[in-house]
Amino acid sequence: AMVSLGIDTTIGEKDTTWITKGGDVVNATAISAAIGRSVFFFHGLIMLFLGLAIFKQKNLHKIVGGLFAFFGACVLFGGIFASGENWAGGIWFIGFLGFPVMSAATGFLILRAAVKESA
Repeated sequence: AMVSLGIDTTIGEKDTTWITKGGDVVNATAISAAIGRSVFFFHGLIMLFLGLAIFKQKNLHKIVGGLFAFFGACVLFGGIFASGENWAGGIWFIGFLGFPVMSAATGFLILRAAVKESA
């Protein structure tokens, strides 16, 4: 995601000599979007598998695993079906926002369990 943002920002906003040397802004933006899309595809897939693993191993609460799997599915399938501004983009955004919330909640649960074990 950082590479695609860097390509887009460097080519699209800064005054560079890249264009005068024959570079094409449209192609660079398309490459940037393709990199970002593939990164988020795998990000959603990883979240989905992480949620399923948490749910199956029962290391944390089943709700945490289920929510990870749900948000991963939102990112995965929302990214697949999103084309422009449609309903799937909204589903992707829900999953995108859910990942940091679930990461923080998982960290909180793990730290709370560690404090209980040490006490």
